[in-house]
Amino acid sequence: MGLASVRIATAFVTDDTASIVTGLSVLMQNADNIDHTVSAYLYSDTGGGAPSTLLATFTGDLLARSQQTMQGLFFSHTGIPLAANTRYWIAIAVNEDENYLSPTLSMTHSEAVDTGTFMLPTPPDSYYSPDSGSTWALREGESARFALEGIAVPEPGRTSLVLAGCLAVILRRCRVASARALSLRWEPSRMP
Repeated sequence: MGLASVRIATAFVTDDTASIVTGLSVLMQNADNIDHTVSAYLYSDTGGGAPSTLLATFTGDLLARSQQTMQGLFFSHTGIPLAANTRYWIAIAVNEDENYLSPTLSMTHSEAVDTGTFMLPTPPDSYYSPDSGSTWALREGESARFALEGIAVPEPGRTSLVLAGCLAVILRRCRVASARALSLRWEPSRMP
């Protein structure tokens, strides 16, 4: 099987806030003598700690040839909703077979998480798929380094309270306006 069918997946867990992901950044190196396009995918978790169902595909990016240093690649999406406290998988794939040397993905042995992210650390393991995500095998000891961009979604309880408050203000204004309108139209009958 060629490189074009290989995917490397790394898990992350969202914190207690639902979010919408709009971007993904990774570091890769391409010592090959041809350019490669790279794709990124979001998978659900099996419940047993492995990638499961493909949920979304990010737009691709170009990995330039003959680079001896890591290149930052960015992938975007119109918005992928992520549930709170849920494990997901980011998978990266190079779309062309290598000509000379395989491109490499920046990996880490750490469980550290950047400040301000909405992810929690997971054990430093990744999964490897030789067949475009049909089957997965564990790669112990390291995970792909990546960063997600997006926005936090307010929890339903807060949103409901804000909407209830707005509705109360609107109803109050309608009652006051209605009472004023009635008082302006009402004329007491004159007593002789």
